[in-house]
Amino acid sequence: MVPTWWFPRDDLDAQSFAFEILHNSVKEDRFPRKNGAGAWFEFRNVDRYEVQEQSFPLPNEEVLTIITIPEEGLG
Repeated sequence: MVPTWWFPRDDLDAQSFAFEILHNSVKEDRFPRKNGAGAWFEFRNVDRYEVQEQSFPLPNEEVLTIITIPEEGLG
């Protein structure tokens, strides 16, 4: 279970790989890549964590993203 302090951002951060797919016509991610947790979440000390992000373009200018939170962030 994901702790409630992993609160998602209200906006799509330009540092996310999903942003690149949506706005810069980048192809899908073929494998998960590390990204700073601040690209997806807002909480105190978010900059201490990295998440795995893998994004795929969908029809109608939408993007599906799978985000994996690190084990140390679940405790």
